Amino acid sequence: PRPFRYLQKIQSAVRRGFQAAGVLPHKETLGFGLEEHLGFDVDQHDLLQPKADKFYTLISATAYAAERPKLSPLMMEKITGSWNWCCLVCREFLSIFCAVYSFIRSGPHEQELEVWESVRQELRAIVALSALLPVDLDTPWAAQVFMTDASWFGQGVVTRELDAASLLREAALAETRGWVPEMDQQYSLQEL
Repeated sequence: PRPFRYLQKIQSAVRRGFQAAGVLPHKETLGFGLEEHLGFDVDQHDLLQPKADKFYTLISATAYAAERPKLSPLMMEKITGSWNWCCLVCREFLSIFCAVYSFIRSGPHEQELEVWESVRQELRAIVALSALLPVDLDTPWAAQVFMTDASWFGQGVVTRELDAASLLREAALAETRGWVPEMDQQYSLQEL
């Protein structure tokens, strides 16, 4: 099946990269039907999701932390770090945490502090939304694109329809440091 061949190509490229850097992988696996890579599973339908047992443990730990009266910034940092890893496949989830990061920096790292209500709300939110985290790798590009921005003074959302070729070109630029200089070259100051 296509997903398996696709994963074999990725695995070979990653192996070559590690070997070129002088690092020999100590664990590799490509099974039949369900593949696991760096804590994520890819099933036969190209659904990418955090490894189930670790993910359920993280969800349980987060729900428990949300109900505790006190928690150390260190423990919160460990929970948040695990979520950050899981959310790399669906980066919109990273926008949930704000008060959590302030809590982590708020006091002595190992001393238990009273958990703020805003922190509880963010922890509950990520647990409630966790079922939406798996990503379908076969999902086509959406023609309707959105861009958001915010500051201390306001926020904005814009939307536009784009063809697949334009989306691919913009996505390639957005993943590099070249996006802003490219926009400067393409558009005048008035157009931006």
